[in-house]
Amino acid sequence: MGWRVPEALRGRLAEPYGPIVPESRIADELAGCGTIVSVGDVVSLRLHLIGIETDVSIYDGRTKRETMRDFADIAEPDIVVENPAGEITRGMMDAVRLALDTDGHTRLFVDGEEDLASLAVFYLAPEGTCLIYGIPNQGMVLAKLDCNTSQRIIGLINELEELD
Repeated sequence: MGWRVPEALRGRLAEPYGPIVPESRIADELAGCGTIVSVGDVVSLRLHLIGIETDVSIYDGRTKRETMRDFADIAEPDIVVENPAGEITRGMMDAVRLALDTDGHTRLFVDGEEDLASLAVFYLAPEGTCLIYGIPNQGMVLAKLDCNTSQRIIGLINELEELD
């Protein structure tokens, strides 16, 4: 199972799944989260630098379409997957599932683009999972997986084009 984003849906996918949280409050906001997942190089690096180790970090070595090696240089990835822009491939789904099922901190490197990995996380992760991702020039979004978020994500995924 994999999906491609139709052009008409791109604007809705850009809407945040939760509030933008200042870095100074992120640790407090993460209290009570089950699994913690970061998506994006800048967010994963910032969390690491302030001492917050996520269960899963998903990154692609780029930010704003430019190379960013800062987070990638910290350690080798545990999982590597190819995923083109605008798609969530079967490989991405399998890699996210494996990362979520692995004990300890797992680093998932995406050769391609990781932007839609958040949808895969929310589709596969258990309730109580917290996802942190960045919106360029705005900050970190903290989205908590609950029944409402799950229904919203399933609704969005149902609007995606299925890949073979």
